Amino acid sequence: MNNTLENKLGTYFERKSILSRIELIQAIQKDNPSWTQSTITVYMSKLKKAGKLGTPSRGIYTLGLKDKTEELSLFN
Repeated sequence: MNNTLENKLGTYFERKSILSRIELIQAIQKDNPSWTQSTITVYMSKLKKAGKLGTPSRGIYTLGLKDKTEELSLFN
């Protein structure tokens, strides 16, 4: 996996703790203009599998939450 992307992941969530898929892809593309959307999608998938990127709902991304159960437990 690209370590640069993994290291910058937190900066994408500084202003908003939840990003849509489009917002996250656009933020990553600003830092990596030569990457295609497919490349970014592959990296996002790897980050999800590694637990660095969470998807509490389809098309919604958070930092480090693996599923809805983890997010819900934060609110209890």
